[in-house]
Amino acid sequence: MKKLFFAFAVACLAMVMTSCADNSPEGVVTKAAKFLQEKDYKSYVDLFQFKDESDAEKLKEKKAGIVGMLNEKAEKNPADMSFKSFEIVEKEIEENSAKFKVKFIREDGSEKIQSMDLIKNEDGKWKLDAGK
Repeated sequence: MKKLFFAFAVACLAMVMTSCADNSPEGVVTKAAKFLQEKDYKSYVDLFQFKDESDAEKLKEKKAGIVGMLNEKAEKNPADMSFKSFEIVEKEIEENSAKFKVKFIREDGSEKIQSMDLIKNEDGKWKLDAGK
């Protein structure tokens, strides 16, 4: 019985630590970069925080428009949107905002530096700042 309880406690602790790490600024930027690398633009855009999210239908349309634009850009210039790896090269974290620079290494070996700004929303979750 003690072994079962211990295993359950370890599993719960691991879940709590994982969920907290995912909401750190670094965790959100890493998720965003992975989504871009995997060309999972819908999941990438789901990480955005828009200034006005009160109208669910408008928000859905806005997100769909951004996903469409990213898909179109990937189709027109696949080499520019294909990454084999990435790394965070700079970060500045404050209480409710953060700024990151991420270096993406393209399939051809060229590099692209992209800025990612984050804000902490009303629920205390870190999100990419859509600024709109």
